[in-house]
Amino acid sequence: MKKLLLSCMMSLGIGASAQILVNEGFEGSSLPSGWTSTNGAGTTLAAGGYGSSAGTACQGTKAVYKNIYDGVPSWNMVYTSTASNATALNYSFKYLAKGYNSTAIIDGTVAADYSVDNGATWVTILSPLAISGSANTIIPCTTVSGSIPAGTIPAGAGFKLRLKSTAVGTGDFYMGFDDVQLTQDIISPPACNTISTPANAATGVSVTPTITWAAGTGGTNGYNLYLGTTPGGNNIINGLDVGNVTSYSITAANALSYSTQYYATIVPRNVIGSATGCNGSSFTTTTVPCPAVSAPAASAVNVSVNPTFTWSAVSAATGYKLRIGTTAGGSDVLNDFDMGNVTSYTLPTSLNNATTYYYTVKSYTATSLSASCTEKIFTTVCLPTSAPYSQNFDTTPTGSSSNVNAPTCWSYVETSGSAGYGYVSSTSPSSTPNCYILFNSTDTTGNVMLVSPQTTNLTNGTKRVKFMAKGGSTGYTMFVGTLSDPSNPASFAAVGNSIAITTSWASYVVNIPAGSNQYLAFKHGLGGTSRSVYIDDVVVEDIPSCLETTGVTVGAVTLNSVDISWTAPSTPPANGYDIYYSTTNVAPLPATAPSITAVAGTSATIPGLLPYTTYYIWVRSRCSGSDQSVWTSAVSAYTGHCIPTGGSSNTLYYYNNITTNTLGYNNLAYTAASYSAYVNNSSTSFSGTAGGNIDYSLKASGGGTYYYYIWVDWNNDLDFNDAGETMLAATTAYAATASGSFAIPAGQPMGDYRVRFGQSYSGTITSCGPAPSGNYVDFTLSVVAPATCIPPTGVAVSNIAADSAAVSWTASTTPPAAGYDMYYSTSNTAPTASTVPVISGVTGTSQVLTTLTPATTYYVWVRSHCSANDTSAWSVSANFKTACAAVSSLNENFDSSVVGALPSCWLSIGSMASYAKVYALSGTMISAPYALYLYTDNSGTGMVSTPELLNLDSNNYMISFKGRANLTAGGVVQIGYLTDPANTGSFVVLGTYTTTGTTVIDNYSLNITGVPAGVNKLVLKHTGSPANSVLIDDFNFQLGNLSTSEVTRDKNEIRLYPNPFSEIVNISDVSKVKSVQIVDAAGRVVKTIENLSLSLHVGDLKQGMYLVVLNMKDGTKQTIKTIKK
Repeated sequence: MKKLLLSCMMSLGIGASAQILVNEGFEGSSLPSGWTSTNGAGTTLAAGGYGSSAGTACQGTKAVYKNIYDGVPSWNMVYTSTASNATALNYSFKYLAKGYNSTAIIDGTVAADYSVDNGATWVTILSPLAISGSANTIIPCTTVSGSIPAGTIPAGAGFKLRLKSTAVGTGDFYMGFDDVQLTQDIISPPACNTISTPANAATGVSVTPTITWAAGTGGTNGYNLYLGTTPGGNNIINGLDVGNVTSYSITAANALSYSTQYYATIVPRNVIGSATGCNGSSFTTTTVPCPAVSAPAASAVNVSVNPTFTWSAVSAATGYKLRIGTTAGGSDVLNDFDMGNVTSYTLPTSLNNATTYYYTVKSYTATSLSASCTEKIFTTVCLPTSAPYSQNFDTTPTGSSSNVNAPTCWSYVETSGSAGYGYVSSTSPSSTPNCYILFNSTDTTGNVMLVSPQTTNLTNGTKRVKFMAKGGSTGYTMFVGTLSDPSNPASFAAVGNSIAITTSWASYVVNIPAGSNQYLAFKHGLGGTSRSVYIDDVVVEDIPSCLETTGVTVGAVTLNSVDISWTAPSTPPANGYDIYYSTTNVAPLPATAPSITAVAGTSATIPGLLPYTTYYIWVRSRCSGSDQSVWTSAVSAYTGHCIPTGGSSNTLYYYNNITTNTLGYNNLAYTAASYSAYVNNSSTSFSGTAGGNIDYSLKASGGGTYYYYIWVDWNNDLDFNDAGETMLAATTAYAATASGSFAIPAGQPMGDYRVRFGQSYSGTITSCGPAPSGNYVDFTLSVVAPATCIPPTGVAVSNIAADSAAVSWTASTTPPAAGYDMYYSTSNTAPTASTVPVISGVTGTSQVLTTLTPATTYYVWVRSHCSANDTSAWSVSANFKTACAAVSSLNENFDSSVVGALPSCWLSIGSMASYAKVYALSGTMISAPYALYLYTDNSGTGMVSTPELLNLDSNNYMISFKGRANLTAGGVVQIGYLTDPANTGSFVVLGTYTTTGTTVIDNYSLNITGVPAGVNKLVLKHTGSPANSVLIDDFNFQLGNLSTSEVTRDKNEIRLYPNPFSEIVNISDVSKVKSVQIVDAAGRVVKTIENLSLSLHVGDLKQGMYLVVLNMKDGTKQTIKTIKK
């Protein structure tokens, strides 16, 4: 019978488990699936909310509601479904209402209907029912129910249920709906469900997973679960009835196997039966967990060569494997050795002493081996050693505050519970790359120390330790001592008193007395919290027969010598000291011959050095010809002024102009266009005389404000630190520039002196730096005898023409017997005393320069020529640019110009200078690489004038150029002239060019007519209507023939005739033209013609010039210049 029923259902097109089933209480915060909210016209209208605003909910705690009133007079809730199975539909719903506030009333209707054709037609199941209530009245939940007969809703029909409400009159209330029930008979089993977790093909799944699935449809009232190790299998769980739930958890007692693939299937059922053909999903369980290993501890040291490994048992594990190697991840000692099902294992074969090993313990089952288990390291116990040996920490990996470490066979030792730590660090070592740090944190008592390997001969009375140390701040101390047991920090015995260490690396030597302890220790001196002690370059050795000197320091330094001094050892050497120096930092060997030998006393001067050179210096004791100490560590000295540092924060700020203007003497004219932290211009000198002044002007780049400095080394002692050597320190306020003068001291000996200029954008600086946001420049100041020949002043240029200019100056205060010399050039490179003048023997105070090049910048200097052997310094320069020469023809492609500027003699004259400029082409090329860019918008106007054009007012010339739109078509450029060159408002239009497109290159030409006498420049003006930028290239001015101009393209052109015209103008091929626009000389569209014929009637146009724009059917445009008679 069921088979027959199912067959009938299929013949009706009813899908398995299809029926309308709704039980909706609106308990969520958004519309449930299948529901929409609309106004009475069916337009989407959001529901007001979900809660109790319309009164107490009929089911649960929420009802869907909406405030309806005269502004929102209607509201519907609509449910849609296509799941009908054609059986009867039982329905019920509840409505409720409540006034909007304490004064609002309920006045409206509630109704309901349904549709079986997706809302095309509706059948009423509740006629509009009036609802009303005075203020503070609540209409509680009221039930409406009924049944729609079988067959009324066809199988699969577009069914809609609509719950309707309206507000009338002054009604202002919350309308609510709740507890909507729709049921059809269940006539088929439910559809299959899909398992959501674990996801299909998931890996790493727990062995006690929770299997979940979506709630079933079609009246599902329970589920059966199948689980197996093969697709569709059930060897683990066979059809278990899990009830009407949507999840099932595997318990720990029935845990699945690790690293195993499983297949799960959930089958829903209802009163008709169970779903059929349901497909399962697969998942793979995780690997067996790693065991928690307790020994050897991570980074353990002094571990037995036959260590015992211990770990915690892992549930379900059937055994454990051990891997040991001498490198990270290595297995060269043991490779996953099976230790069995135990929790400890002692290695029977001895490991090597003083060796670091890497090990991993893994658990396994029959199906799984744990993966990615933590690898730990340990170091085996060291064999006793003997001195001499050394340790510089450079081959040990660096540690950290949370990863204490020490070199192999060394150890960090602390009192139990200490907050301190010690580790190898790369922070500021004495010798790169590493050193050792002891840090006490909050400890003020106890022990924080670094301990050496066991040393059998440490305390035989003949050994010493030599090391480098420093403190993190001043006032720190440390101890050197010995231990009897490194596991017992209390066994420390200090050798001598505490050692006071400085903030700079220094060498220390401690002789170790006779005794029995075999461990050397460096102990933190404590004394306060959070103190760092740094140790490096430890050497344990025999006490030498010839003790070395210490404390080598550098004293006075000159360009050719260095003074040094040192501290004698406790037993001074009988034969003095040896000194070795070099320009390379390579330490001398014991056999290296000294540079200076047998120096008596504890100081010396090293002579004969090269200036501005770095030297490295070592000293040793010379006890006899065959017995010398080791060389000390190197000290260095620089035979010159310090080389300052700058730019560590940024490199934007630097001196770009340093000038001096001291009349009668050589001056500076320094410029720079890029950053250098230090510029050594000491080969460049400027001069002055004792008792005189140096006038200066300083400027730095970047447009900001700065502190400016000048230092002079008046005593040539290679520094700028002496009194009176700071000539400028403008640190009271930042300034964009600095100018003034400084005095050369009276009686200052003639000679050369180093001068340093410095500037800082941020903060004060010193002469040696650093200047994190600044730089330095050095020069040489020559103090010379007072000048006897003074240069002229006030050099000026006037009457500048295209090929000449008049230069004048103020006479020298020492009138030159041989007149004045002049030098001019197109380069701003100042002449020197040996430069040959261009003009000599000028007797007056002016001179006309001739045969100059038009449109060219010149620089001119003048000097006094007092006698054959006495000339002054050159004056301060003056510069000028010659005028542009008028041209009879012009060809400009803009390609040799600078982007953003204009060609020589072209001028941007609009209100926005940057709207007329040379522009780098992209996209469709005109003639690469550059073109003229013109633009106008609300911010300003783009206008450009050409060079002066000869005979422009003859009206016998024409211009032509190529053009296109830059970004958008339609930009307009007018060609004309100014009646008043100083007033752009006097612009007169001669012609107009309109761009066709960004990829179409227009060829424009225009005969120049109507230009008044005296006008000699053309002007191109962008109209800004529209504000679309225009590109122009290959501009040409030449003699031409009188005719109208046209914009042409590389295609067959349409012609207009006659031209000029009077009443009618004809189109040569009207079939290609869609419409016509006629534009007057001001750029206004004065006529549009849509319905075209061969002849255009244009008799209504006024006399003048017009552009006829042909809008072509292929989308292009053609513009033709015409003249109305």
